[in-house]
Amino acid sequence: TANESILLPRFDLEEVLNTIKNEQPSVFPGVPTMYVAITNHPRAEEFGIDSIETCNSGSAPMPVELLRDFERKTGAKILE
Repeated sequence: TANESILLPRFDLEEVLNTIKNEQPSVFPGVPTMYVAITNHPRAEEFGIDSIETCNSGSAPMPVELLRDFERKTGAKILE
């Protein structure tokens, strides 16, 4: 299968979660604020976030507890 990138014009949590649900990406690049929003969403698991296997985070330090919470919720590995 071909690799495909999905670009969204801005970070809108509902749009991101619906895109994850519909497209089931295996890689998610983001910044800590995005990981906070997804981790804190009460129904994030209902959007199939466990399709994500690898993430990268940049632009700001990733708090260790956030990293652990997101990895626990998705099963993904975050690379900083």
